[in-house]
Amino acid sequence: MWINKKLCSLLRDYNQICEVFGNILDAPSKGGNISIKDNQYMIIKASGQDLKQNHKICILENEENIGSYFNNRIINRVNPSMEIEMHKVFKNKYVAHYHPVYILPYLCDKNFKFAHKCIDFVLPGKQLYKKLYKNYQYEENGIIMLRNHGVIIFSETLEKLFSLYKDLKDEFFEKNYNVFTPDDAIDIESYELWLFRESIENIARKKQLKLSQIDIQKIHSLVNMPEEQYRQKSMKIKELQ
Repeated sequence: MWINKKLCSLLRDYNQICEVFGNILDAPSKGGNISIKDNQYMIIKASGQDLKQNHKICILENEENIGSYFNNRIINRVNPSMEIEMHKVFKNKYVAHYHPVYILPYLCDKNFKFAHKCIDFVLPGKQLYKKLYKNYQYEENGIIMLRNHGVIIFSETLEKLFSLYKDLKDEFFEKNYNVFTPDDAIDIESYELWLFRESIENIARKKQLKLSQIDIQKIHSLVNMPEEQYRQKSMKIKELQ
């Protein structure tokens, strides 16, 4: 099997979606899955793969699993995500299912009212598929919140998919600029360190600890250390390579 122009286009779109959703806040552990389909193909994350890393993508042609894509080539067939039937419910070209840690606390509160459609918890896989299928009506794009589970965004265009994602993130993600450690001071925008700070504060609340932040003068001194400036420069060069 060779990669034709149509598949190339779908895989290109898939990679763009991964660049947005493939991060520790939206896809912790190996959670979340992405699918793209047209009138011939469907591509979807393979079972057990991690959106944050280079991973295998299942290729279906006319509903038949014909192989998987990995490292710029087609390899043997592997199982698609267990949520494949759920993805098939939506007749849209793009479907992204993810587990945003900044929305999950609200999803785990059964009384929180969302502005979007919300479904009570059912087991992933067949039960989720049946629940969605039973209530499905085509929409050009939209959002579905899954209690105690995650979020589904579906759309006919990448632009709208990313727009809906951004709207949700703007609504629920609260930045945390508290500086407790040197790493916080140097890389305050890091998603990993956002989780780190949230964990520190959560443990402190549970254990009734009184946290102290690094003061502004020490932060300034730390950021301007020659060693730290060299490290930052080296990291940027590595990112560009």
